Amino acid sequence: MRLTVLEQYARGVAHHDEEEGARLLRTLERSSWLLWHGNGHRARQHADDLRDDAKGLKLDDRSPIALIGMP
Repeated sequence: MRLTVLEQYARGVAHHDEEEGARLLRTLERSSWLLWHGNGHRARQHADDLRDDAKGLKLDDRSPIALIGMP
């Protein structure tokens, strides 16, 4: 999934939970910075953490990851 799509997702989460959305955006920014500076392994770890955090969210009685079909 592209970083732009993940950023849009995190901004959408911020409409429901501002604190959680801001945290997701910070994690995404760290991942982007790590990729830009050539540290793909740590960027992947941050991306996995972001995915796990998003799976744990409950918005409108369903997980947002289930809504967008991310594995």
